[in-house]
Amino acid sequence: SCFNTKRDYKAEITLFYRLVGKKATEVTLHDLIAYREGLETRGLKPATIAKKLTVLRRLFTFLYEQGVIPINPSAGVKLPKVSNETTREILTLAECNQLLASIETATTRGKRDKAILALLLINGLRVCEITRANAGDLMQTEGCLVLRVRGKGGKNIDTRIRDDVREVIQSYVSTRGTLQEKDSLFIGTTHRAKDRITRRNVQHMVKVRLKRLGINRPHVSTHSLRHS
Repeated sequence: SCFNTKRDYKAEITLFYRLVGKKATEVTLHDLIAYREGLETRGLKPATIAKKLTVLRRLFTFLYEQGVIPINPSAGVKLPKVSNETTREILTLAECNQLLASIETATTRGKRDKAILALLLINGLRVCEITRANAGDLMQTEGCLVLRVRGKGGKNIDTRIRDDVREVIQSYVSTRGTLQEKDSLFIGTTHRAKDRITRRNVQHMVKVRLKRLGINRPHVSTHSLRHS
């Protein structure tokens, strides 16, 4: 998935400072260890604790490298061992083909869903990269169709669209009429249909379509399609 990094980092850092009650220049290794122990006492999973501590380690490492603090208090903080409990299962090639082939493209919704699934499975895009896409992000470069992806950290990357995916996307776009560059590439098809499609919309769509095919293994998720 595409994690809203800035928002999540801000939330984690804000929570830490509220609990510790000190400025960055006053935080010590003891404060960070006490924070970790507090998270453990609350019964949080090792993966969750590791994520929270990683945010703080990156923050204090950055402050130290920038000369804001004389010593990096996070240097001695150990992360808990994380098992493979977050491992996401991928789809087999046969399941990928079955999923794409199962979509009826006679309707606008079907055309849209097939285009989204193709970008997830074939181009390996994140859900947030798909929901952020505008009509103007589709462009011709050196004779190829590319989608300009706005990824993490504000970086723009052009991903080449394969010919079969191109046909699927253009089939959907043709149902939208005249589009302006800033118009959302993918929108809803029912309630408030002119709105930009959301991450929840995509996740629900994928879940429903996988369930119809009997693909309901515990660790299969929308993110599994990207890894597949």
